[in-house]
Amino acid sequence: MQLSYQHAINAIKLLYQHSGFDLPKQALGEQVANEFKAEACESKLGALYAFVDEQIALLRLVSWYFLSAFKDGDERPMVFYQMTIFHLKTLSSIRLLCTHGLDTNARLQLRLLFENSLLWSRFRVEPTALNQYSKCADPMAANAYWHKYMSKSKIESFLSDEFKASGHIWLGGIDEMIFELKEKVGLVAHPTFIASKFESNQDWNKQDERFALSSPSVASHFTLSQAVFVAAIPFSIKPEPSYQFESANLLDLQQPLKPLPHSTTSWNEYNQHLRDMIPKLFLMSRRFSDALLSET
Repeated sequence: MQLSYQHAINAIKLLYQHSGFDLPKQALGEQVANEFKAEACESKLGALYAFVDEQIALLRLVSWYFLSAFKDGDERPMVFYQMTIFHLKTLSSIRLLCTHGLDTNARLQLRLLFENSLLWSRFRVEPTALNQYSKCADPMAANAYWHKYMSKSKIESFLSDEFKASGHIWLGGIDEMIFELKEKVGLVAHPTFIASKFESNQDWNKQDERFALSSPSVASHFTLSQAVFVAAIPFSIKPEPSYQFESANLLDLQQPLKPLPHSTTSWNEYNQHLRDMIPKLFLMSRRFSDALLSET
């Protein structure tokens, strides 16, 4: 199934080209794949790993935008930087767990990624929630914040009402996908002890000599495809709300960071194109996900 992975890589390269980027010989995600277990890219789900890896690499580039906007007295850029890194690391955790056949554990991480995406999205349209979040300095304050803003699907309800009033939309029919995600991930993430039932049922169907670690599970088709979707949620609000802070231009400076070459000379436009690549990858991945699903 190496061909499936390579097809995805070729499509990703074309996507960069059509989006105005001057991509090097390799897609960014190929560097990520080298850091993880290579056999995953050769599995039946190899194409999905290509899209996950590309998003991981892009999130690192996106983080520079927020880091270069951080100034004394304004905590907002650092909050978004921290959320970007949490996004990156959680997506990497999902990828690594799926690689070793630990799909149920990966879905627990998927739930965390989903909550981070929703909170990030709320920050885009509600400055008060962002400002209060930045003041959470201890576990007690963080717990109070969670109950006020996040528990009992409060963010989803808020965003639904907010979008109706403001005219914003989710790119790519996200409302229906969020419902499906919560329904299926909830089975293994809450209450957590039910998770063992699902993983043990799969284990009986593929007994081998290994004790715990295995190869990617068929069930990871859902987990990986949903991870690509969930990672794109904060970038899929259209028209995109402004972050409302200035970020230092890194395109022409002498620094160790090397932004991906693009046809624009505007730092803000460059970062807009960069962020737009994440939902574009999700939309492209759906064709590969559907094709793989028909083969299972």
